[in-house]
Amino acid sequence: VYSWRIYEIAQSWLKECNKNNKPVLWHLTDIKHALQVPDTYRYQEIRRRALEPAIIEIKKISNLEISFSPKKKGRSIVALEVFVKEFK
Repeated sequence: VYSWRIYEIAQSWLKECNKNNKPVLWHLTDIKHALQVPDTYRYQEIRRRALEPAIIEIKKISNLEISFSPKKKGRSIVALEVFVKEFK
């Protein structure tokens, strides 16, 4: 379920990431809304249950490579820097 949504979002970001060679900033609230994860999920749960398995699956069956790094505000994670690239 998460793989398909992340794949669609990554496809829309592909041109922007390749053109600017910069990651896209994806806020945690937007992640929760786009993936429809429960509001009780914290970043660690979203990463472990939704993001990491979906990125592995996308890499196996498509030509996209997705990587991300957390952006912090103080001690809490508020967004992800997502970089999408296409490999052949």
